[in-house]
Amino acid sequence: MSLPPVPRASLPLRTALLAALLGPAADAASGPSPLVKAEQLQGRAETLTGGRWVPLRVPATVTAGLRTGGDGAVWTTLRNGTTGKLLLGPSSRLRVTGGRAELQEGRFLLLGPLSLTALGQPVTLDAGAQARADLGVGGLKRVAVLAGGARVTVAGKATRLKAGQAIAVGTGRVTAFREEEAPWYAPRLTGTGRASVQATRGPVYLTAGGTRTVARVGATLDPGTRLSTGAGAWAEVGFLGGGYLRLQENSELTATAGPEAGTTTLGLLRGQAWNVVRSGAGQPALVGSTLRGSAFAVGVTGLRKTFGVFAAATGNRATPLPNSALDAQAQTPLVLRLDPVSSPARSLVLGVTTQPGAAVSALVGSRVLPLAPVAGQPGRFQLAGASLPEGEARVEVRADWRGQRRTRRVTVVVDRTAPTLTGLRAEREGRLLRVTGTLRDLGTAQTRAGRLTLTLRLGTDTQTRRVAVGPDGASVLDLPLPAPPEGTPVRVTVRDEAGNEAYAVLP
Repeated sequence: MSLPPVPRASLPLRTALLAALLGPAADAASGPSPLVKAEQLQGRAETLTGGRWVPLRVPATVTAGLRTGGDGAVWTTLRNGTTGKLLLGPSSRLRVTGGRAELQEGRFLLLGPLSLTALGQPVTLDAGAQARADLGVGGLKRVAVLAGGARVTVAGKATRLKAGQAIAVGTGRVTAFREEEAPWYAPRLTGTGRASVQATRGPVYLTAGGTRTVARVGATLDPGTRLSTGAGAWAEVGFLGGGYLRLQENSELTATAGPEAGTTTLGLLRGQAWNVVRSGAGQPALVGSTLRGSAFAVGVTGLRKTFGVFAAATGNRATPLPNSALDAQAQTPLVLRLDPVSSPARSLVLGVTTQPGAAVSALVGSRVLPLAPVAGQPGRFQLAGASLPEGEARVEVRADWRGQRRTRRVTVVVDRTAPTLTGLRAEREGRLLRVTGTLRDLGTAQTRAGRLTLTLRLGTDTQTRRVAVGPDGASVLDLPLPAPPEGTPVRVTVRDEAGNEAYAVLP
């Protein structure tokens, strides 16, 4: 008696059996794409691995959980049929279950297309859509759509949302939504040195401490200051260390201290800004407030993206840059020529040639001495007689112009101490008059050996000699001169290199 034939398993069943037999090894061999992957990190963040929270190192696959510190932010990629992006803000947390991300606490920025859950409620974003989730921040538990459309299901009821709408995750109540004035994910542009207003057109305003004033050229954008433009207006902002931006019409930015010492960050709250670069350094780049969660470094060679998933759009024929005349000026390299500086000198006198409209100053220790434009001479600046303490002074001359800075350094000896004449005598020896004594220049002795100008006037006859002094500032005088008629007064004058003078009259 023959046994009945054993039926062959169908293809789906065989596949399932094979996967069950091979288990994790089969998954590893097939190499599936990670469902949640941390791509970029700023500040501190941790990932849950083996039941323990460990410091995050990117790139990394997130298999169980992810959380950020008070200064942390993490861009992640979510793959679940489609590929979207998720930004975890500071003090935020998510978990991963079955490869699906669930937002648990904190602040999040969502970029579609993606699908996830927020406090257990399904959220699906359309391609190109942007949304934010505030979970427990200020008592809020909501999902708000910033651009495009989304579907959020609360308690089994699906609700379709569009830009400007928010839904409460707990109740499903839909309300109108408007972004606050300074969202945490606003695009950030960081440059070296302080930022200041370089040029304006139309209604441009500075707001500081709740007071709004008309923005003036040269105004510094201190931390907490806002710069805004109205319809048809623009404002140009430059960083001292290089880098130049033009804030377009109906736009606003705010200044904060940068992430590193000596830097300034400008957050683009609304509108757009051009980054104007030096000639030959590349295309100008346009940054819009819709580039949420992005950060850029600003320099004379253009923008460099340091954080975020967006690239800055560049100018082209389809998007012509406005204000081409000022663009050409901004692309011109800054020059700074310093006139020869007198030293030793009684005071600091400087002459400078640079671009007209530049801000020129001299830094001496902690003192900042502004140089004034010379009337009728565009590009000429001067400092006339600034008083400094006696001794050696190191001077740094700076010129700032449209986001560029040039410096020149010089050392100046300041001397306001007059030389002294001691032990002077005039004695006749036959047909000669011998003048003897000691010359001393204490001012020169403080810094270096120098030379004195000695002038002897015998009636109407005048003789001038150059006398060297040693490191101690002293020189012994012994001069034989033709003897003048009896009763002729003898005047001895000594002058140092800084112009300080002393004299004595001998009988």
